[in-house]
Amino acid sequence: MIEFWNGNKSLVRQHYELEVLKLLLEKMRITETLVNNTTSYSDPVQEGEVLNNGASLLATVAGNQKFVGRDFIEVPLPLARGVMGWRLLVINNDRKSKFDVTTVNDLRQKIAGIPAHWADAELFRKNGHEVVEKGTLDQMLKMLRDAKVDYVPLGAIEAEKVIENSSLSSELEIEMSWAIYYPLPIVFYVNSQRPDLATMLEKALMRTEESGELQSLFDQYYKDILDSAKITDRKVIYLDNPFLSSYYIS
Repeated sequence: MIEFWNGNKSLVRQHYELEVLKLLLEKMRITETLVNNTTSYSDPVQEGEVLNNGASLLATVAGNQKFVGRDFIEVPLPLARGVMGWRLLVINNDRKSKFDVTTVNDLRQKIAGIPAHWADAELFRKNGHEVVEKGTLDQMLKMLRDAKVDYVPLGAIEAEKVIENSSLSSELEIEMSWAIYYPLPIVFYVNSQRPDLATMLEKALMRTEESGELQSLFDQYYKDILDSAKITDRKVIYLDNPFLSSYYIS
């Protein structure tokens, strides 16, 4: 049995990463039963223990600090073409004039609101941005409404859906001029007791990359979302990711 821990992420990520795994297992003709475990944990310590507690593998951002010091095998081939590194700014629609700014330094003066235990918070701080890190995503959106933060940076693949599903949807929007980017590859972490699975996944990823199958699956899930976000029309702030190994930084 292969238990894939697929919790603590948006539905679009859950669906895509599960389909990637199914594609790879099919490519390698692996017939073990696949269990998709979507249990979510509010405690970062619990999240960091999922492999020790029996999961076979998970998909997460490379350099995830919740797993530092724990034993796992990293499959160092990105699953989603850096898509998680693109962040859009969710703002209160009554205060959009605050973002009529022209320089990166101007935007850096704005206060980013990031939910507690998200890896992005420390990354933003290390890049010189002021951050309020607190509560859940819903609670942070309420802080945005109440002007306790200026914006909430959310993944380009998730921001629109987060607004649509929020009780504050009529008060929030995506700022249209700016985007933030930092290297944030999604990779598999595999249970250290399953080196066979890690090896097979690495081979399958290389094969599906060469065949174009991985690109096709990526486009199926994310192309329209990224086109709608108009990434190429935006001014971009580039941040460093101090938690990544040099392997991922070209």
